Amino acid sequence: MITKKWVSLIFKFLLPTKLEKKGINAIYEDDIEKFLTNLELIEDLEKEKISCAFCGTKITKVNLQCILSIEGEIKFCCDDLECYTTALEIIKSMEK
Repeated sequence: MITKKWVSLIFKFLLPTKLEKKGINAIYEDDIEKFLTNLELIEDLEKEKISCAFCGTKITKVNLQCILSIEGEIKFCCDDLECYTTALEIIKSMEK
């Protein structure tokens, strides 16, 4: 079960076939599993097949901090402060 904390999930992308061209800015932790199920990624998360895009740490339900899209690919970020700071910098640069 995902810990009871706010998980920052930041999306600035369009996935026409999966999200029907909707931009999502944040998701509350109670909706994460449903969201990942819709993207067909929940099984990979549960089997720890997903790694942090910035440090390579295996992503779990406990350490998942951020999900974003970089050049059309979904990327995950762990809860390490350096990784999250890097993710936020990328998101800010995409807004320009």
